[in-house]
Amino acid sequence: MARSSAIETRLEKLLPSMEEYFTCGFLTREELHNVARQRAHWEYRLVAKPLLLLDVQNAVQYELGLEEKLRKYCTATKLVFRHRWAIVERIESIYRIGLRHIKDVDEWNVLRRELVQFLKEQNRHSSLSTLYGELMLRYPTRSELWVEAALYEGVEAGNSDNARALLQQAILTAGAQPEVWNAAVMVELHFVDRLLSKLLEEQKREEEEGGGERKQKRDVVKELRAESAGLAEVVVDLALVKAVMEEALESPAFGPTLLKLLVGSVACFCYARHILEVLVMSAAKMMLLCLSNGASGGTSSKRISTVHRWTDKGVHGLMRDFLMMDVIIVDRGVMSDVSLFLRSSGRRRTASRAERIVAHIKSLIAALTVMQMEESKFPVLRRLYGAAASVVESLMEGLQELGCINSVSAVCRQLLSRPRMKSSGVIDRECRDINIERILQCLWGETDVPQNEQGHVHKSAAARVTEAVLECAAEENFDCKQKKVRKRERSESHFHTWQSLWRFLLPADSAEVCSSAACGARQCTAADIDLLSHRTTRENTPDPEAAAQAVLRFLHEFQIVPASAGLDCVRELRFSSDTTPVAIWKVFLLLEERCGTCDVQPPTSAVTLSTTLSSDDECDEGFGRCFTEGAATPTRGLRDINVDTSYAAAGLSFLSSVTRDALQSAEAEVEWLCGCWALVMARVHTLTQVGTPTRADFIRHLRDGGPERAWVEGVRSILRTARICNPLPRQVFSDIAVPFFEALALEQRRLHEAIKGDISTARSKNSKHSVETAVQDARAAHMCVLTMYTQSSNPHRYAPLVESISGRGISRYASVAQANAADWVRLIVFERDVALDLRRAKEAAARARREALEPQQLLIMLNAQ
Repeated sequence: MARSSAIETRLEKLLPSMEEYFTCGFLTREELHNVARQRAHWEYRLVAKPLLLLDVQNAVQYELGLEEKLRKYCTATKLVFRHRWAIVERIESIYRIGLRHIKDVDEWNVLRRELVQFLKEQNRHSSLSTLYGELMLRYPTRSELWVEAALYEGVEAGNSDNARALLQQAILTAGAQPEVWNAAVMVELHFVDRLLSKLLEEQKREEEEGGGERKQKRDVVKELRAESAGLAEVVVDLALVKAVMEEALESPAFGPTLLKLLVGSVACFCYARHILEVLVMSAAKMMLLCLSNGASGGTSSKRISTVHRWTDKGVHGLMRDFLMMDVIIVDRGVMSDVSLFLRSSGRRRTASRAERIVAHIKSLIAALTVMQMEESKFPVLRRLYGAAASVVESLMEGLQELGCINSVSAVCRQLLSRPRMKSSGVIDRECRDINIERILQCLWGETDVPQNEQGHVHKSAAARVTEAVLECAAEENFDCKQKKVRKRERSESHFHTWQSLWRFLLPADSAEVCSSAACGARQCTAADIDLLSHRTTRENTPDPEAAAQAVLRFLHEFQIVPASAGLDCVRELRFSSDTTPVAIWKVFLLLEERCGTCDVQPPTSAVTLSTTLSSDDECDEGFGRCFTEGAATPTRGLRDINVDTSYAAAGLSFLSSVTRDALQSAEAEVEWLCGCWALVMARVHTLTQVGTPTRADFIRHLRDGGPERAWVEGVRSILRTARICNPLPRQVFSDIAVPFFEALALEQRRLHEAIKGDISTARSKNSKHSVETAVQDARAAHMCVLTMYTQSSNPHRYAPLVESISGRGISRYASVAQANAADWVRLIVFERDVALDLRRAKEAAARARREALEPQQLLIMLNAQ
């Protein structure tokens, strides 16, 4: 009854407007009855429990159609209705009903944005202000409402006082939100923009009245300072903007998100160049100081706060803005300050091509200055080198778009050229440091900057970087001797630093870089192998023979194989710390990717489809024994029905020869694990032509491959060969072995079901045996994964588990414990759905609850199945 009474009350309030619409001829009697029925229908929908967003939107759409019809009628008849805006008021009331009763946050926000947009389109500013006031009283902790209301008052309504009052209250309740401080800066900038617009209008009006006689003599800035020093300080010096910006940088909201918002807001105003420079410079100094303090000392909570706030992505983003500040200025058109803006009568200047090139040169100087600084003096630079290198790549791309193709290639050639080495094998310090002046000679020819000004540009750009770093070092006052300092760039890391610049090289410069690498030390390094890989990839030669010849020339050049030897000698390579480093596995990977074939030596005896899909009948030890033994000789009882002659298998044999002494460092161990995974994955890709195969991919290949499934034996062969490398990374088991053997088990079961009726035949018995063998192999693969968690007393630091080598596997989980729980769940699901053995599934679940690293996480995942 209460709902019916409310509906009748709301409908009765609409009667005066309905009567006027009828008497004035807008609605006929039939249309009037139809409108009344429709409104009653939507009123009952609006009181339904729960209220649906779609009902509110449909009710609004009906009223909007009626309002559009009334607008056209009023325009055509020139009539003035007493209740002209009754429909608009009803639409507003419908929206308010929805905001009051809809509980879902996302739907509520959608409805709120629709109402705000509607009120702005109808110019109902008083209703919009009232709406914001009601929402802020109802939800005082939602900072987005305060920000939206403040921006409306300060930017659209032009009421800066109300906007400041709202923002002050928002800062008290949500001062750690970057959006609040960004809104405060935006309000002050728009306040200055309105004052400048009025000053320019007044200046234009006075010039028109004076006939332009005083145009050359008048200085608007001097007159403004003489008339009102306070106004000049606010408008010309942007004092209010600076004050708010300084408070924002000192607030708890200071971080990468705030800086990104502030830079985007300030860059929208062409006269805010000085503000943008001060903002980026101050933020960079504060970030460096925060990073150095968080890394060198302070409380544990302070260090944790620094780590969470300044991630690598945040540091790179801020350093990108800091180093490329000159490029941002010319790209965004922030070319002047307020004084020049007023004196030029508000004209916006566009940067020329020469100015853009000079801006790129300044940013390049800043980035190379960071790369040249010694970490022994400034340890905080450890986290800045990657950002500086990425900035150099972006600058090269920008200069190439400006037409400086030859100059860009020359710069990249100098950066990629291999450093010369002394006879002792140590890089010469003079050649290790970046010669910025020599690099700039390649670029100054693209500009018209005089010779005497080039040095000034160089000094000013470098001084900006050194000032920020030196001020950070002076305030921190750290002791360098007590810190572990990263070794400076060596020959093996030189190419890694600038390898992204290879794509900018012209053919002549590319050949020179390759020749400089050949003239270096005769000992092969990881940089040389990466150079070979990049060169081959860049040429994108489809001919396998050409790729093989390139690899052979490389091996001859470094005397890894005899000059008279062919490519077959590669299969016999073994590890040697002097001639063949661990990174040689990349040569095998390159050969597998470019020259790998699906050819597999056929079994020694004829086999049927069932035996091809199953494991060896005589392998009583099963798949798991092949991996858990980890011996260099075949496991007892395993009949090697084929010999893997692939380059991936040869690479695995090479990695198995690496001694434990050569894997003492964490970097070397990661390199070894990466090689194991990459070689196995490359071979599987060669056989299946799928980048990251899943169980469904394997099943599809089994069903579409026809009776000749040589790739199945190929995958088996590479997995058998991989057993000589121990320990293997987790991904070999979880991403290849487990889905492969599960697919075999499912396909064998499907084939067995097809011939299940013929029990007496030998074919049916062999099929059943194949199913059991495939299930055993898949179960053994699962156990290999779970055994890895017991191979170390601290699995959270065990490299084969922790290292995310492929971008898959462990990288899908937040921790090793979560991956462990997922692996146990996969075993339980396998026993239940693939092996169809509920007893084993229950036993696996009971064992998982006892042995899982995080039983609670295990239960959560099990409940999701």
